[in-house]
Amino acid sequence: GSLSQSSSDETSGRNYPDHIVMNLPASALTFLDALQGAFTASAVNARPGKLPMVHCHCFTSKKDDKERRDDVIQRAETYLGGSLEPYEVNEVQVRNVRDVAPNKFMMCLHFRVPESIAYYSGKSNENKSNEKKRKAVDEDNVEPLKKCSKE
Repeated sequence: GSLSQSSSDETSGRNYPDHIVMNLPASALTFLDALQGAFTASAVNARPGKLPMVHCHCFTSKKDDKERRDDVIQRAETYLGGSLEPYEVNEVQVRNVRDVAPNKFMMCLHFRVPESIAYYSGKSNENKSNEKKRKAVDEDNVEPLKKCSKE
């Protein structure tokens, strides 16, 4: 549904979407942490559906389908600060969008925001360890700038 059809929290006046589309594959994963604690149980319980579905585009360089799926889910969980398991309950799917270059594939991760992330209060030490993991993931996915030489 559109934002006008989304649920709202009567006490705070906040609207909650049914779907969140993150279509910047180079950086979308890095914004997943914004979902931590972004929802209130009272608003979600009042709505007829469930927590929103997220459609997050990203790149991977893994060769086969299983490696691509595992890579995308692992990186997403790192930024989310929690697990997407159980995958069936959270409707987790990874699909190939297109090949963008040799050994570079655009993927789309679809999942329903898990309650453990949606209602996260920030009171655990898990967040500190995830910050270290995020930095490692960022460093692994940064391509060094190549110096142009004039010939």
